[in-house]
Amino acid sequence: MIAARYGAYIMKQLQIFDTIRVCDPVDLTKVDFKDIKYGGFLAVSQSGESNELAKALKLAFQHNFTCTNIVNVEDSPITKVIDQIN
Repeated sequence: MIAARYGAYIMKQLQIFDTIRVCDPVDLTKVDFKDIKYGGFLAVSQSGESNELAKALKLAFQHNFTCTNIVNVEDSPITKVIDQIN
């Protein structure tokens, strides 16, 4: 979460987005995505092995969000999720 919060800080300073939210993927539901017309989903993970993160990523993709991953492990499970939904 520290890396995600730092990334949010940088994005706010650069005034890139109107709204930035950092959260645990366990807390995300369809309701969180429903009223957003244009959105992006940035997944930040050390290992990329979280099932919750994979579910949140799929949910974001289903709601037409632009999805991006930052993972410290090459060929991690989360990169395979992106390959499957693209």
